[in-house]
Amino acid sequence: MKVMIDAGATNTIITENALRKTKHQKFDSTTNPILAMADGTSNSKVLGMGHQAEISIHNPTSYPCFLKKGIILDYSHLFDTSKITVSKTEVSHVINTKPHSPPCSKCYPMSKQKEDALYDILMELMNAGFISKAKSPYAAPALLTPKSDGSLTNSPPTFQRVMSTVLQSCRQFCPVYLDDIIIFSSTVEEHLDHLQKVLECLNRNNLKLDPLKCSIVQSKINYLDHTITASVIIPWNDKINAILKLKEPRTLKQANHFIGALSWYRKFIPRFAEVAASIHAITNLTKKNHHKFKWNQKQSQAFYELKKMLTTARLLLQFPDDSKPLILATDASNLGVGGVLHQEINGERKNIYYHSQLISESEKNYYTIEDQAMFQEDEI
Repeated sequence: MKVMIDAGATNTIITENALRKTKHQKFDSTTNPILAMADGTSNSKVLGMGHQAEISIHNPTSYPCFLKKGIILDYSHLFDTSKITVSKTEVSHVINTKPHSPPCSKCYPMSKQKEDALYDILMELMNAGFISKAKSPYAAPALLTPKSDGSLTNSPPTFQRVMSTVLQSCRQFCPVYLDDIIIFSSTVEEHLDHLQKVLECLNRNNLKLDPLKCSIVQSKINYLDHTITASVIIPWNDKINAILKLKEPRTLKQANHFIGALSWYRKFIPRFAEVAASIHAITNLTKKNHHKFKWNQKQSQAFYELKKMLTTARLLLQFPDDSKPLILATDASNLGVGGVLHQEINGERKNIYYHSQLISESEKNYYTIEDQAMFQEDEI
């Protein structure tokens, strides 16, 4: 096997196809590999020492990995999660307390192991300057229990405002939903520029990234339970399979779980509201009427029809072409209204979005054409 090595290169890369051809063969330890210069002359060691080099595997069908490596190295500290950090923001979050004397509770009894763990956590936070000793009249006991990372129940709206503020200068190419950030661009060069701007915004605000949850410079990604490519958006296959595995509901909680999971993908399904109407009718119950939940033949039929639509229909939406006109087609019945936003490109129909909704009892008194006109106005 012959390999050419560029001794002056800052990055050493082997293509994925070339790696497969080597079958990951190792050099025979009993013989020394023959190294020579490209012009055929023999090589010489520097001070009698050899060096090991890290070789990066590159898929030639993806974007050039060495183009993004420099950017990642410049912001490598953003991916270091070994230290606790706190970001400062001008967005305020208010926790309203009741007008009573400060609550003061004694500590919960805990084992020596938990006491040591609590002490280590407090010392780490105090040494980092995030907490300090206090003499407050408030005293709330710490309850140590294994749990996933979480936050206050009313903090997501505040966190969303923080992230929107942090990435405000990148909003044209970087939508953000809580801690889920996505960057889209037209070309590789533009994407690298966008990537650098986003990383700089995060850097200025002392925000960290979990490297295990990052996918950088990709042609296809999973985002908010959707799979997104340069031209289409489809439901995430794992989520669809999870819905298909759900058994027919027997309780209100199970029925809400099924229809809630499916509603996330209703924009892919024509006539969704009409087909799911019988299930919605028994899940839209107030707390006092939960005992009235009844799952009968009508709901069972809708359950299996919706599942069938997930497997037989082409669940795919196109991104719009700004150079082509948009077409809105609508229809109405005595049960609901629906429509599809699409484009005609080179004689082929490209669906962009499906929408459907049930009509209210008062709206059922309208003429069908009035319901359709009202729906068109809402859609536009």
